[in-house]
Amino acid sequence: FTVAAGASAFSWSYPVFLILRGIAGFCIGANYGVSICYSAEMVPITKRAFNLLLLDILWCIGGVYICFCAIFVMPYEWGWRYLILLAALPCLITIPLLHICDESVRFLAVKGRLQE
Repeated sequence: FTVAAGASAFSWSYPVFLILRGIAGFCIGANYGVSICYSAEMVPITKRAFNLLLLDILWCIGGVYICFCAIFVMPYEWGWRYLILLAALPCLITIPLLHICDESVRFLAVKGRLQE
């Protein structure tokens, strides 16, 4: 998502912009499903409902973030390119966090890595 969203800010034509935004939209949709499944699998049952609710709230906060970015960026000379870059900024922050996430228990069991 981050690559496609960031690249769409530098698109040189409308068809390229549409293709890159389509890829970004597909990736963000896939990301939502994967994050829900990963959170549900990695959290104990007693805390699962709270954590999934928190995850949904964070998605809503992201929507509010981009609305405020649009309010403050679009009226000025900066334009839509800066708005798209601001939309991709939170994703850049999450990339290092992906490296500290554990593999899921099911993945480790399928790969035969039962000791982990």
